[in-house]
Amino acid sequence: REAEKQLVIDQYADKVGDVLAGVVDAVESRHCIVKIGGHTNAYLNKSKMLPNETLKMGSFVKVYVEEVDKSATGAPIIVSRTNPRFVTRLMEQDISEIGEGIVEIKGVSRQPGSRSKVAVYSKNPNVDPSGACIGPHGSRIARVLTQIGNERIDVVNYHENPLLFVADALKPAEVVGIQLLDEEAKACRVFVPEDQYSLAIGKEAQNVNLAVRLTGWKIDIKSVSDAEARGYTYQLVEDLKFMEQAKKARPSVVSKPEVKD
Repeated sequence: REAEKQLVIDQYADKVGDVLAGVVDAVESRHCIVKIGGHTNAYLNKSKMLPNETLKMGSFVKVYVEEVDKSATGAPIIVSRTNPRFVTRLMEQDISEIGEGIVEIKGVSRQPGSRSKVAVYSKNPNVDPSGACIGPHGSRIARVLTQIGNERIDVVNYHENPLLFVADALKPAEVVGIQLLDEEAKACRVFVPEDQYSLAIGKEAQNVNLAVRLTGWKIDIKSVSDAEARGYTYQLVEDLKFMEQAKKARPSVVSKPEVKD
């Protein structure tokens, strides 16, 4: 048994961080055993399953390999369906632009079973990274959603300008303006139309909390009417986008080489 266990450890040691397909082989009150590779047992703790997820024997399921535990008394392969990297790996598998390196995932924040936010980026100005991931009528991202119980995924564009990144991270809410409060402390205030305020915050503050975790910035949300009443000043998001585009379009200045006699 020890020799067999060592063979499993050796076989799967380099698969930590991968997504593997398996079949649920046993269901207990606190965990499931998922058969991967046709004959190898992997341990899926209940805390690593999606909330309200009911896995049944014989069910096909994809899992993220978190660890190969040499000291485990049972199955040494520890897998998860709640890890944020699980979403990353699924998108790499199911969306060709990511798998081919055209689009890069810059970050993920996740409330498993409910909602995730994924920041994507493309160095190619002709490729809209979020559009490439979502696909026509949501067809590409739909392939990922079916693997995670139709958990909602907000795909947002990553920006090198942190203020624009914050504005995009609050989608689906429309951010009109943004005010930098403290660059060192990474704090800002964003302004949204009155009818977008609840959407920006989200149910139980889910939307803003996921945006905070994704960007690493503290975000204070105000309505445009509140800004006018309190005299807040802010930069329009459209102006910030225009300046960023102009900066990218500006040709680099190449100095004329010195001609020596």
